[in-house]
Amino acid sequence: MVWFPEGAGGDRFGEKIFKGSLARMTREALSYIQRNFLRETVIKYPDRAEATRVWNFPYAAIEEALVNAVYHRSYEVREPIEVRISNEDLVILSFPGPDRSIRLRVWRMVTVIRHWCLANCF
Repeated sequence: MVWFPEGAGGDRFGEKIFKGSLARMTREALSYIQRNFLRETVIKYPDRAEATRVWNFPYAAIEEALVNAVYHRSYEVREPIEVRISNEDLVILSFPGPDRSIRLRVWRMVTVIRHWCLANCF
């Protein structure tokens, strides 16, 4: 996980590496993101009692994207899953990406599971 406080083009960055089982690394990464990078903003309105609460990044979407990156990655390529965070965006990179042997029209019709044994971890 890499944090770019000045954006990806800035001179500073912070890095956090997670070790352990896939389930443990995934849980710890999600917890770390939630504790350190998610911020809630409360918008109050002068004409009503209700306020609107919004988050800078939706946690459910981050959880889904990270679990999918772990679950669908190719373990033939020895590259880690990267999470890049700046004030503007959060990007999850999993190499080499989708299975290239599957055509786009087939992607739309079926779910491809590369690792059946991981299905029970998440």
